[in-house]
Amino acid sequence: MLRARSDAEIRRTLDRVRRDCDWTARREADPVGIVHGYVDRDDREIVALVAALVAFGNVATIRSKLRDLLARVGDHPARAADDEKKLFASLRGWKHRLFLGEDLARLMIGARDVQRESGSLGARFAEDLAREGTLQAALAAFCDAIRDRGKLAIGAKKGRRGPAHLLPNPRGGSGSKRLFLYLRWMGSL
Repeated sequence: MLRARSDAEIRRTLDRVRRDCDWTARREADPVGIVHGYVDRDDREIVALVAALVAFGNVATIRSKLRDLLARVGDHPARAADDEKKLFASLRGWKHRLFLGEDLARLMIGARDVQRESGSLGARFAEDLAREGTLQAALAAFCDAIRDRGKLAIGAKKGRRGPAHLLPNPRGGSGSKRLFLYLRWMGSL
């Protein structure tokens, strides 16, 4: 009886917070607000992946860097990833923390290739989850496919941590916080 009353109190409190919150303003202050600016599902998947994986540090800086990156690639990031040479050229000189434009180009190219093959990144992750059976193994397979297709690790300059840090390996004890952020965003779009 005590637990039921406690659960009801928690529910009322959370409902009040939700009712009183300006969700639009909160979303626009978050990197996910940029994702909501895209209508096309393919673009949203690519932008959400990029946004989630570079999302550490100051939110204003993250949003600024994302806007710069997306302005460089154009209105349709998924289609931009279809032209590798042009994408690499457009991201030359872009940098955020330890990530270079080359790293993001490889990420986008790999994700786009997986997206085309499976119909969507969401479909690919669902396939990986069904096949692998655990969230950790599915995330690892999902990242492996993107990394392999984008030659993310192969194309990295010696001694740079950026490429490996951009798309972590959930098998190896790497933090998967940004990958979970991506999954949460995609589940809510």
